[in-house]
Amino acid sequence: MKLLNITLLFAVVLLSCNGGKNGYAKKLSNSLIEDSVLFETDHTSNSIDNENWVSNNSLLDDYSLNNLESEQSLRQIQWFDIPEIFKESPLDMNNISIYNDAAIFFCKNEMYNEARIILLEITKKYPEKEDEWLTLGDAQWGNGDEEDARESYNIYLKLMKRGNKDLVQIPKRVYERVD
Repeated sequence: MKLLNITLLFAVVLLSCNGGKNGYAKKLSNSLIEDSVLFETDHTSNSIDNENWVSNNSLLDDYSLNNLESEQSLRQIQWFDIPEIFKESPLDMNNISIYNDAAIFFCKNEMYNEARIILLEITKKYPEKEDEWLTLGDAQWGNGDEEDARESYNIYLKLMKRGNKDLVQIPKRVYERVD
């Protein structure tokens, strides 16, 4: 039996809209896992192909890293395009600045979920990058994930203090949002 991917897709859409506030994400994912049995089928022709769904709904011609370097392409990127770009161009030290610049662009243009997706990948692979934690906190705050933002800001503060960085450079909003 093949489990249709519609359940997961629906969950991702709901979570990206809600921001996973107040444990809702965990409750939702658990209930969807339990309820997903309703979507089981033996007919593979009825299953949803995530790659086709993304490519049919994407505004991009391809998923190359070049899409993150052009402001015109950045404006066309949607949250579901980002994992495809990571697949095409895995994050490494040679392209981290491209991903980070794209995340900053997304934050400045209030595309917080897109920024959050990129920054979560960066901080997972390179947890010592303090500026990325600051930007992640801003993206989470803008996305309504205030609890997660506080955690990211606290990690940013800890890294700044540990690295003997100039604490005067820390934006006031960080202290205001952590308290």
